[in-house]
Amino acid sequence: MAADSGNFTTPCVPKFDGDYDNWSLIMENLLRSKEYWSVIESGIEKAKENEATSKDSQNEATKKAQQKAFDEARLKDLKAKNYLFQSIDKSILKTITHKETAKQLWESMKVRYQGSARVKRAQLQRLRSTFEILEMKSGEGVSYYFARVMSTANDMRNCGEDMNDVKIVEKILRSLTDNFNFVVCSIEESKDIDKLTVDELQASLLVHEQKVISKRNEEQVFQVESEPRNMMTRGRNTYQRGRNGFRGRGRGNKTWFIELDENYKHSVKLGNSSRLMVEGKWSVSSIEKEAKTSICVLRTDRGGEFTTNEFNKFCKDHAIRRQLTAAYSPQQNGVAKRRNRTIMNMVHCLLSEKEMSRSLWPEAANWTAHVLNRSFTKAVKDMVPEERWTEEKPNVDYFRVFGSIAHMHIPEQKRIKLDDRSHKCVLLGVGDESKAYRLYDPVTKEIAVSRDVIFEENKQ
Repeated sequence: MAADSGNFTTPCVPKFDGDYDNWSLIMENLLRSKEYWSVIESGIEKAKENEATSKDSQNEATKKAQQKAFDEARLKDLKAKNYLFQSIDKSILKTITHKETAKQLWESMKVRYQGSARVKRAQLQRLRSTFEILEMKSGEGVSYYFARVMSTANDMRNCGEDMNDVKIVEKILRSLTDNFNFVVCSIEESKDIDKLTVDELQASLLVHEQKVISKRNEEQVFQVESEPRNMMTRGRNTYQRGRNGFRGRGRGNKTWFIELDENYKHSVKLGNSSRLMVEGKWSVSSIEKEAKTSICVLRTDRGGEFTTNEFNKFCKDHAIRRQLTAAYSPQQNGVAKRRNRTIMNMVHCLLSEKEMSRSLWPEAANWTAHVLNRSFTKAVKDMVPEERWTEEKPNVDYFRVFGSIAHMHIPEQKRIKLDDRSHKCVLLGVGDESKAYRLYDPVTKEIAVSRDVIFEENKQ
């Protein structure tokens, strides 16, 4: 007995949280495992007590047997009530009138939180409508969609609907996205739908989903590895390769500089011992004129591009004092590092959401900076950074989803009578020199600027 009592563990009683169907399912299983469910189903008849205590119609042995059976049933009822009392909150128990027996307590909870037959019919009608309009969303995983369908189907079963596997399987097969069309046809032709279970269907679709994801990842890796090096150099409509193969030092713009000497060429040694070819030498930044002040102090890390003799001489000639962080101390430049990390995380999200090529990361970074400059931050109170810089409240009505489908209008001068009036492109942001959108043509690999555009922001 000591050993048995040492190994005894108190069962975990589920707490009622308002979801009656889930609570009743778990509670019924607990009471059945303790052999107390019979008192919930049949209850305890008071007539049995009267019959057991009768002194006229039964002999003494029969009366004792009946009394013993009644006492055992009464004890089971008390134990079942004990579990129900532990499960139901005190505030709910105070509102229940009939709770002398476990059956009365159970029926009160059922009527209150599951509703009457009329309420259940109304709930069932709503669930049927929800079940019929369920469709797999673009980009949604198989497991998530199955969870949504099964949640609605189980709610319908709790309301009395006959939801067998055939109905659920047929519903899922006709509501999948177009990516699963040939898989659906293969399943319908090779398997008996009447015998196919939901678990078997989910397993088949998960295998197909994993193959699609693996193939997509391989295509992205191949696309990055196969990009020619001459397309990663600096130039018009091309992109510059920086550290780690993808992170560059920024996106150059000739309009930022005055007296730009484009004949100047030099190589800079980066922190990973690689060298980067740079072109152009500037004298005065237009930022100074825009800010109506001059650069007095320049704080940077000890990257090779900031410690060359030419750059040091330039700062000395323009009376710019240098501040360098200590070696291997990135925390001294923490603000810039954290801002760069925020920008690159947003770039990664933009490209992943629309499944765009990594070679377009400079455009995504430029749009990210454009959005952040027009978003509130703790560093500037009661206004956005753009408003603080220009002293004018910026307008954001032109904001659109990066990477969305854009239909660019073709002017009459560039088309004839039967030509298309628009061209399908991808949105990359807004232009630097004009109030128009930057659009990328995936066919010609060129970037166009246009203000007459119609967007489909939910497509990619």
